[in-house]
Amino acid sequence: MGNIDKMVMLPSQGQLGFDYGCGLVSLAYVFFLLGHIRIDELKATIAKLVSANGNEEKTHIDDLIKASQSISIKGSINIEAINNPFRYKRTTIPMGKFLLVPVWYYKVRHWIVVYQDQESLWVIDPWKDNHTWYERFSMAKFYSFYKSSTANFYRHALLIESV
Repeated sequence: MGNIDKMVMLPSQGQLGFDYGCGLVSLAYVFFLLGHIRIDELKATIAKLVSANGNEEKTHIDDLIKASQSISIKGSINIEAINNPFRYKRTTIPMGKFLLVPVWYYKVRHWIVVYQDQESLWVIDPWKDNHTWYERFSMAKFYSFYKSSTANFYRHALLIESV
């Protein structure tokens, strides 16, 4: 698994469409954390996404799965769509796997990266304050955040792992 201190500066939120752009950047970031793309490849991927998808097109989770196939990675990655990943306060994410989770920010859908280590849950948001933001959460605190930020929105996620 990637290391949390492998942080990288990312473009501001206004440079990409809210759904499509931030979802692809978050997905590319997971590939980076898993060690499947290098930091220079991540930056090149982001630059390509900025120029190719600079609109506010709304997208569905299936579009992210399809778009991920255009990102050049080393090794194999399994991406699985799952429903309602945090239905219980004690839900855990298997070690070595990442969730790409949609939440509501400023009345638009936005994608964050969530993974769990031995001690707590980590939330990574490549768009927060124009740089990669991450925070350690207890499961109860994250469940409360997730429940409030996804109100009136169907709950699903992408489960991503190296194979």
